[in-house]
Formats: sequence, C-alpha cells, structure tokens
Amino acid sequence: MNNVNLIGRLTRDPEMRKVSETTSMLHFTLAVNQRKTKSNPNPSADFISCIAWNGVANIISKYCKKGSRIGVTGHVHAYSFVRNGEKRHLINIIVHNVEFLDPPRKGTIAQNEGEEPNPKLSEQFDSTEVSEQEIPF
Repeated sequence: MNNVNLIGRLTRDPEMRKVSETTSMLHFTLAVNQRKTKSNPNPSADFISCIAWNGVANIISKYCKKGSRIGVTGHVHAYSFVRNGEKRHLINIIVHNVEFLDPPRKGTIAQNEGEEPNPKLSEQFDSTEVSEQEIPF
C-alpha cells in the first residue's frame, strides 16, 4: 500500500507547467509540522515536494498561493537519475485529492453572494475536471 495524507502550508506560489496541449503539471512544496513530543517540544517542519496533474493541478493553481493551508492525499513516487556523473534520488508526493483548510478569501463566490463561509471548508477534488459551479467557494 502506498498512501500519503499530509496537512501543511505552501512554501511559495505553486508552479504550473503545460506538459502537452492537454496535460498540466503543478509543482509545490508543503511545509508539514513535525509532531510535538516530550523529547521534542519545539518541532520544526518537513518540506515535502508535491506534484499534481490536470484537474487537481488546475484547482490548486487557481485557489492556492504561498501560505495556503491544504490537506493532500496521494502516493509516494521515488526515482533516481544521474546528473553530472552523480546518482541522485528524489521523492515526490503525487497528489490525487486536495482539501482547502483556510477560510475563503475576500471576493470569493460565497462572500459575494452574502453567504457565510463554511469554517470547515474541506472539499475534495479528484483528478477529473471541475466546473465553476462545483467550486466550494
């Protein structure tokens, strides 16, 4: 089983790339706090490299920026390559679903229509395309 669930904040604005005419790829880094324990009362954060494709990539790119708090579900993708004669190993999380954990920003659909924003605001999106009417805020 290869399943990962993370909650963290984006360390910078996500970077969208068009791989082909029909394929989008988004790279971002999540800062995930380490667990606080008696032996480690002031934990630091781990910086996790994440990649999202197509529909999930479009949603994250559109609604998230540096500092956004999100939850992601995905799987670990480990690979190695040779650069300048040196073998390197990298690990990325391939994101399948995203949950928005911050309240909606000012000027979003919910606030424009006078609705109270949902404090839980955790809507999941799979890798299929999502229409504007399906956006949770």
